[in-house]
Amino acid sequence: METFYILKNKTIEPKDKDFKEFLPKQYSVEEFFDLYETLFYELSKFHHGVLKDRSIDYIGDPLNTREEELNALMTQWEDLDFKVRSIPKEHSIFKNMSVIQSRENDELLYYIQSNKLRKINNKAVIKKIKRKNGLSESFPNEKFFIKLTQSAIDLFEQSDLDINNESDLTDIRIADLNTPSEPPVEILGQD
Repeated sequence: METFYILKNKTIEPKDKDFKEFLPKQYSVEEFFDLYETLFYELSKFHHGVLKDRSIDYIGDPLNTREEELNALMTQWEDLDFKVRSIPKEHSIFKNMSVIQSRENDELLYYIQSNKLRKINNKAVIKKIKRKNGLSESFPNEKFFIKLTQSAIDLFEQSDLDINNESDLTDIRIADLNTPSEPPVEILGQD
């Protein structure tokens, strides 16, 4: 038997002060997911929820790519629809910027814009319409107006945007005048 003498004033100093055996093992990302995959069915729903919640806190909510794609398609459709509606439509016989007068009622005047009739409620705008057509304001209305029967006028598409003042002639976008169409059913995801 061996006897050790420990001196009272002298303590034993360990060579390694870190005691690595007591520290938790550091895993790499790959090792973590390998371990997670191995223990997946052994973990409780609570622990899966904790992992999910911590991940969401770290990176944010997962992206819904289908919803994002639908939003992008709707934005693209709205842009294209606006561009298409911004193209002025032409009548096959009567040119835009013409004024139609009813034969049955001389007071009913309409302005053709993008192949639609806009009712003129203020005759003072006729001067501006003449100028837009390259005519003088004194050009006779009888030569400028196109007289049609009410049944012929009714064949035109009517606009809800009446002309009440000069700004109604200029402060309108053709896209607003042309009736907006509905998005295709496929984009909305409806049957």
